[in-house]
Amino acid sequence: MKIKKENIEKYGQEEHVFRYAAWAASTAAGASQKCRFKVSKGLKLLEEADLNKLAKGFHYLVDVKDFDIWHDEKCEELTKKAKEILNDTKSGEKPRFTYGVAAKLLNCYLKTIFVTQFIGSLSANEREKVSAIHPPIDRLLLNSIKTNLKQIYADSEIEEKRKFWKSKDIQSWSLYEARDYKKVIGEIKQIQEKRNQPLWKIEAFWPGHQ
Repeated sequence: MKIKKENIEKYGQEEHVFRYAAWAASTAAGASQKCRFKVSKGLKLLEEADLNKLAKGFHYLVDVKDFDIWHDEKCEELTKKAKEILNDTKSGEKPRFTYGVAAKLLNCYLKTIFVTQFIGSLSANEREKVSAIHPPIDRLLLNSIKTNLKQIYADSEIEEKRKFWKSKDIQSWSLYEARDYKKVIGEIKQIQEKRNQPLWKIEAFWPGHQ
């Protein structure tokens, strides 16, 4: 593939950050067997949802009080735009780009840009914004939480929470509708509030690095 000279000349830090974050997020979100899509399509989705501007820095990320509403709106926007952007499958059907897939794309994108920072170099406002960013939800995290309930909950909560994490409607992240995703992220918020930790620290239970 030949790269146009003008594209090389205008390549800067913002585009550098965006391309890497878009690649990481699209690779992760496109891993579902029910919704395979190329990195180029994920990048296009992020651009069409005006998310590329986040690569410019923290000042483009909404404040904590507005984050959940903004997140929900962006997930809905991504699912709508996916109907236009993603190619049909070989059987002539559209990939199942659900709310759960949109959330995975968005969360991995935000994680790559903002969460993987040197915390000591961030302002108090920036650290607060990072603490509110949702962790990517996938099968590995869900299964690990179920396996480690005793490390997360009080003994009196174990049976109730075991039923919650085993409920059928939250087992397949790629099939999540908005209510399913909000159910899971709401529980994770409660866990982390009790532990007095930012949301990203729930990923201590994510074994995907092993």
